[in-house]
Formats: sequence, structure tokens, C-alpha cells
Amino acid sequence: GRTYEELGEACIALTKKKSYSTPCVNLRVVLIGPRGSGRRTVAKYLQYRYNLEFIDFEYLIEQTRLQKNALGQALRCLDQSTIRAKSDIKIKILE
Repeated sequence: GRTYEELGEACIALTKKKSYSTPCVNLRVVLIGPRGSGRRTVAKYLQYRYNLEFIDFEYLIEQTRLQKNALGQALRCLDQSTIRAKSDIKIKILE
């Protein structure tokens, strides 16, 4: 595999590329990293640079938590028990 530095250099090289041989259709970029790593900053830059849609998952969780349905109730219960949302709940939020 490649090192983080090599991956970073490859990503930077892609952002500097001006033309593409094929158009991007339904391009999805998922940024993963710990809190404070700059995911939102990078996402907003990519949104601006490539005219992409930026979806803040934390915002989606907050909006779902406010809903008066089973999924909102499940998130509120998790808040009370200080347990983080499991993958199945996160997938339902995206649906």
C-alpha cells in the first residue's frame, strides 16, 4: 500500500488536473478522519473547487434527532445513554 504522504500527494495532483478524459457522473467523495482533522474544511474546499454538493452528516443526525418518529426516538435514547449511533442507524439516516 501507499503511505499517507503518497496518498496526499496523489490527491493534490488530482486537484491540480485541469481536464479529464471522461466526465464525472455521480461522483461521491467520503472524508473520514477523527474530530478536528479538518474534514469539514476539506469538504467545503472541494465543494467550492469542483462545485460538489456538501452533506454534513452531523447536521443530518441533528435533524433526524429532532424528528418525531422511531429513528428520532432511537437517537434521543442513545443521547441519554451516551452511546454513539451504530452503523445500522446511520444507514437509515442516509436513506
